[in-house]
Amino acid sequence: MTYDVAVIGAGLNGLTTALALASPMLRRPLRIILIDARAHDVPVTDTRGSALTRATQQMLQTLGVWDALALSVQEMRQVRVTDGGDAIAERPALLRFASAENEPTTASIVENGVLLQTLRNAVLALPDVEVAFGSIVTGFEFGPGPARVTLANGRVIRAALVAAADGRGSKAREAAGIGVDRKDYGQSALTFTIAHSEPHHGQAEEHFLSGGVLAVLPLTGNRSSIVWADTAARALDLMAMTVEDFTATFHHVLGPHLGHITLESQRNSYPLALQIARELVSPRLALVGDAAHVIHPLAGLGLNLGFKDAAALSEVLADASAIGEDIGSVSVLERYVQKRRFDTVRTTYALDAMNSLFANANPFLTLIRGLGLRTVDRLPLAKAFFMREAAGLNGVPPKLMRGLVP
Repeated sequence: MTYDVAVIGAGLNGLTTALALASPMLRRPLRIILIDARAHDVPVTDTRGSALTRATQQMLQTLGVWDALALSVQEMRQVRVTDGGDAIAERPALLRFASAENEPTTASIVENGVLLQTLRNAVLALPDVEVAFGSIVTGFEFGPGPARVTLANGRVIRAALVAAADGRGSKAREAAGIGVDRKDYGQSALTFTIAHSEPHHGQAEEHFLSGGVLAVLPLTGNRSSIVWADTAARALDLMAMTVEDFTATFHHVLGPHLGHITLESQRNSYPLALQIARELVSPRLALVGDAAHVIHPLAGLGLNLGFKDAAALSEVLADASAIGEDIGSVSVLERYVQKRRFDTVRTTYALDAMNSLFANANPFLTLIRGLGLRTVDRLPLAKAFFMREAAGLNGVPPKLMRGLVP
């Protein structure tokens, strides 16, 4: 059987891509097969929370899944940014963003495990999607005719297009001969969830420390999702601590404002790197999410970039399908490149520059950073620009992110 699109990877980006291509909300749902090596009942171990921008929320609303998430999301009403050192007393707020009471917030926070299960349920209910969990891909063939995806059980799947959402080590990208540009940061990020005795009032925090960034994202209830980036050596030490010692160390770095703290999840750690594919497409192949770009987590934009990929690909394929074009042809896929390449490169290298500037204890850079943050804090137009950027509304977002059906 030949499919319109074979989506490789059933993580957050792969599920969203399948939903964006085959939802009954669309004018022309495509016939999709979603392939993932993991069994459908593998427990979720992702301890991260994600900030879903207003544009991403609009996309999920358009696709009919936002209401299922509504009780599990926490609005991010304000953001507090500090810089200046690891000691609590040295970290006054240099920049604050806040949403007015009568205005929608720039983003809302949801736990990745909750988001994954919600998207999975939505995809499993789609009539035009076949889901092949527990299916290991052993080979790809990209030629002038339909792409061929060979599974370990001998099955060969033919599709007009392969949408690779199989992560930073993408086998589909490798099979197509697409290289990557990569920069290791020498940092690792610890992710975990905490419970605290004092309310967060919907405030997110971003503390620039000498070894990296500490992000505190508010979750429902008196809970927060933590991303703590530090040097790789320091991260190893932190992971080796007992729960009691780690909690005490983290509480000292964070400060007392959230009251008594307990760990609510296990700690996970992963290395930080910049990685960007040298091409977003090749004949019969389009890269989505981490297969296309891996960015620093300091602004929490990585997942939203992947969702924007899915929205843009959906729009391009819907337009091409409507006039009978071959959706896997290079001429069609180049339109996807035009929609996504500049935004991807701009965001990737902007965050790289920010990490280089802020994860640095140089006294001169510390002074310059402080002056820059204070200046932005006093300029309403500049703050409005950054808030629109954080909401994913600058430029022309794909149709799904504007509440339009492709």
